[in-house]
Amino acid sequence: MKLLTDQKMRTIDAITANSESALFPAANLLQYDPDLIFMPESFASAVSLVLDLAVASAIPFIWLNNANFLNVTIQANASDTWTSPAVSKDVVLADDKAGIYKGFFALSEAEYRYVRLVIPVQTLLFGDSLPFLGNVIIGEAQELLASTWEPSLLERVDSFESDGGGYTENRPGKSRHVFPMSMSGVTCVEVDSAPLKHWNFAILFTDLVTVADSYLVYPPAEKRLRVRSQIDCDFDYVLREHA
Repeated sequence: MKLLTDQKMRTIDAITANSESALFPAANLLQYDPDLIFMPESFASAVSLVLDLAVASAIPFIWLNNANFLNVTIQANASDTWTSPAVSKDVVLADDKAGIYKGFFALSEAEYRYVRLVIPVQTLLFGDSLPFLGNVIIGEAQELLASTWEPSLLERVDSFESDGGGYTENRPGKSRHVFPMSMSGVTCVEVDSAPLKHWNFAILFTDLVTVADSYLVYPPAEKRLRVRSQIDCDFDYVLREHA
């Protein structure tokens, strides 16, 4: 598995779009809240977003989250010119078990200052006639050893209240994942070196099935260590999704 923590995320100095809604500007993507979305003003032609990192940086991975489209081209270049970018990849997002469309992609170990997303005109999955995007996060991921991986989806459960002879439906919130995980039969050194300290949020990518198996998570609130010897330890913890 891979973990891209807030300590390893590249700072996006500025982000601009060739079209943006006054209510949902590109600057919303500088925030980590997936519900604070970007949306263009129109979708008659391809929509592009340019991320300026201020200085050239290695950008091994990029994560896109909470979208209503599938196809996007991801590019990287030393300058803000895109006739022949150094890196250009056509990728396809996918949906997780909660129905959120997203994708975690390898980008480039070379250093570039600019990253561009191009959303071509396409049939949108749902929502308005305009595409939207909730997160774009880039940075360097660390390997996270996991012996067991037990994703649980907490479905949104609707409840009903009596309301003047009828019933009102209450919606408590979106579905979200909880991930009990463990490291079994490992060394004390491996437990101590696990990248689970000193960060506030991270992107967890399972690297197992699809690009959609990637989640914005909080650090573990509790950790449990069982030590039989320096070379035989078990380590249990739980990560919670920020949805």
